[in-house]
Amino acid sequence: MRWVVLAIVAFVVVYTVVEIRSRKPHASHEPYAEAKQREAQARMHDAGWVKMPLAVRRPVEKPPGGEAASVSRGALGLGLDLPSLFPDRPALLASIDDVTAPVNVKQGEDYTVYFTASVADQKFQLGGSQLYRHGQDLVLVPSLEKLPDGGVLSRWHDANYAITFPTDGMAAGTYHLRLIANGPAATWTFVVK
Repeated sequence: MRWVVLAIVAFVVVYTVVEIRSRKPHASHEPYAEAKQREAQARMHDAGWVKMPLAVRRPVEKPPGGEAASVSRGALGLGLDLPSLFPDRPALLASIDDVTAPVNVKQGEDYTVYFTASVADQKFQLGGSQLYRHGQDLVLVPSLEKLPDGGVLSRWHDANYAITFPTDGMAAGTYHLRLIANGPAATWTFVVK
């Protein structure tokens, strides 16, 4: 009987060591989520929207003065034209409270949008953001991600963010940008020179 118990213990130890050493360091393959993402990209492409690269920074200090674009309020949420293109509605910020963005930028330079936004639930924070372009229209979709379980909460309901994207693939002209949230979207125009 001792040999059987010893064999089981030896097997468990060897199996555990092999399992830990052969485990992949990155996240597991999620075919359903990847298929939904490819479907969303195909819908966006078919509707004429192109996804653009961007960088998100948080927290940030707002830049000193300068010529800023005039920001107005637009439709709530994703608006009328985008919801059908997303397979799942993205988790959006509660509101866009303040926006500072330049009124013009030289072609090839980075365009940076500084904004203050609020979250409705402190168990979430700004996660991945997407920027879509359709001709002269740009839609910036900042989405939330859940903080890790274990009682971790965001410190404040609002925070400052900066989102930067390149303008080298954009022709000179006037562009309309819409920054989306569950509340009214922030909209403004800027010129690429």
